[in-house]
Amino acid sequence: IAFAPTITSPSTGTIWLAGTKQNVTWVTSNVPSSIQDSTLVILLGFFANNSENLDIQHPLANSVPIMQGFAEITVPSNATLKTDYTVVVIGDSGDASKPFTI
Repeated sequence: IAFAPTITSPSTGTIWLAGTKQNVTWVTSNVPSSIQDSTLVILLGFFANNSENLDIQHPLANSVPIMQGFAEITVPSNATLKTDYTVVVIGDSGDASKPFTI
């Protein structure tokens, strides 16, 4: 089964400050029972050149239970000002957040 949880936060209009703790949240009400024991990886990226430009070398979180519905992450302290960041939640499939600002 390929399932991509819908990210609810961050969303358009969200502003994160570099170095702060923030929550990434996603919908759990429609997670198929066959993958409810699965875990996720959360990556930061930014939209440019028709790509999500994901930082796979520095995940924001690893092994997060899909049914938890959230993960507290630390925004990288070296993040530069951009208005087109995205968070991607990856399990057996993935979903990207709407663009937001750091």
